[in-house]
Amino acid sequence: MFNNIRVPQTMAALEGILAELGNQPTVALVSLATADGVAIDTAVSAGKMAAAAGFLATAAHQAFAMLSLGESHEIVIYGTDDSFWVSRLFPANGSRLILSVWFNAPTSYKRLLAQSVRAIQQMMEHE
Repeated sequence: MFNNIRVPQTMAALEGILAELGNQPTVALVSLATADGVAIDTAVSAGKMAAAAGFLATAAHQAFAMLSLGESHEIVIYGTDDSFWVSRLFPANGSRLILSVWFNAPTSYKRLLAQSVRAIQQMMEHE
């Protein structure tokens, strides 16, 4: 899946990007996964989030296909307590990945996720 990537250095760099995102005041949980829901990061709680993100991505893909809407690239689910979950699907080094973030309060998240996605893509493509 990750051709020609030095795994220990890549994992350390990925975990650094995810930790920086996770340190934001409104971020409760962060996960990076393959498009089918396999966790890439090592956090135990991220494994469940990654699996759920893969399931949701598959469901969204099927729903969009049924309605002839093209491709989805982001899924947002709102909780009853102002929290919300965003899963952003994106390509990196020939793979399709999902960055999922659980926000514990309302916030403007698009720029934050775009920066994190760009950092992941750049890191993976330059390894």
